[in-house]
Amino acid sequence: MNKVLRQLRLYGLIPIITIDDAKSVRPLAQALIKAHLPVLEITFRTQAAEEALHIISEEFPEILLGAGTILTPENAEKATKAGARFLLSPGFNPRVVDYCREHSITIVPGINSPTQIELALEKNIRVLKFFPSEASGGIELIKSMAAPFPDIHFIATGGVNNSNIATYVAFPGILACGGSWIAKEKDIAAGRFEDITVTAKSAIRNMLGFKVASIQLGGIGEKDETAIEPVFSELLHQPVKKSNTTIVVSDILEFKIPGTTDLSHTICLTTNDYERALFYMQQQGYNVQDKTDEQGLRELWITEVIGNYSIKITKAGVHEQR
Repeated sequence: MNKVLRQLRLYGLIPIITIDDAKSVRPLAQALIKAHLPVLEITFRTQAAEEALHIISEEFPEILLGAGTILTPENAEKATKAGARFLLSPGFNPRVVDYCREHSITIVPGINSPTQIELALEKNIRVLKFFPSEASGGIELIKSMAAPFPDIHFIATGGVNNSNIATYVAFPGILACGGSWIAKEKDIAAGRFEDITVTAKSAIRNMLGFKVASIQLGGIGEKDETAIEPVFSELLHQPVKKSNTTIVVSDILEFKIPGTTDLSHTICLTTNDYERALFYMQQQGYNVQDKTDEQGLRELWITEVIGNYSIKITKAGVHEQR
């Protein structure tokens, strides 16, 4: 997998843009950068597409720029000369694939069947666009097809949106998801770029799947320890598990017993994906430690104490098993 595809995997999201006025890509690019999502695919099916690619590549080099709806080798040539660093096509066109391979261009051709996957393997292509995703069977079909092709990764587009993206990206075979819902044509045309920033941030949040898994409170004394258990177990009818060091309420709230010398508080979050979570937190300027705990489980820790709380991130599913 080359550098561009590895970068796409970290972003996990590709806003798909159909542009009618090339000038509008400037505020659009700024909106996506503000959301910490500097990546987009411009569909190569309007008169403005080529100029829009030129503007982005020249004025916003930090954006990972792609072009979609590449139907011919001529499209591929124009798009890459305009600055596209990766190309996507709706179907598997051997002429387009061969041209891109001959010119060392990253191409992600579209497929929706095992036969097409085998055609891609013959061309030594292992990242494919699954399109139209929802209409073709969605994530369940992707999982079924991935079983005999473990080296294949998919970029899912077509019907992927804010409500189902977490289901897609939770599957390791998904390299990224693309969609037009992040930057809709009508929002671009109306100049609603602040709304696009908000939508992009929401998409990132849903993709990463951050959830509060537990809160650990420190610094409790003997009187606190005596009072906590009856309140939760008898008054609130919450299950309470007690050890020599902690009182755990419903596996969500944890009180540390060691004594008043232990004043630390910790909020534990879970995420769908360690690498993407680490990447996005670093994108936003957080210093993050990537370490393994005493049980051999991976954890991410934000090094800054926020509001007297330390914050750690574990993998969804792993936390519940502990």
